Amino acid sequence: MLKGSLSPYLDTHNEEESSYVTLSNGPYAYVADSMSTEHNSYNHVLVDAYFVTPILCKHCEDYIWGTGKVGVKCKECHACFHIVCSDYSGQHLCQWTTKGHALPGQVHDKDKV
Repeated sequence: MLKGSLSPYLDTHNEEESSYVTLSNGPYAYVADSMSTEHNSYNHVLVDAYFVTPILCKHCEDYIWGTGKVGVKCKECHACFHIVCSDYSGQHLCQWTTKGHALPGQVHDKDKV
């Protein structure tokens, strides 16, 4: 799982807000929004994105990599999915409400069913 923090960054090339993901072990992942339409998947608001460096898919936990539009990113919680895995993004709770506040973390007890 990726551990790091998302921080807004002003891209000087096209002067629109982008995101850099800072990983604890060093590399940066540049996530740029595509100009295509938004996909609404239950609780996520997904937009097409391309990734300069590999980043983990929240659903299958495999790397998203390749040229062109190979993934989508949630505008609210910045969760990333493969295009194929975006159909299953509704299984993963978006960590931000419509008011922009973080939801409390979920605790799963293995003994309870």
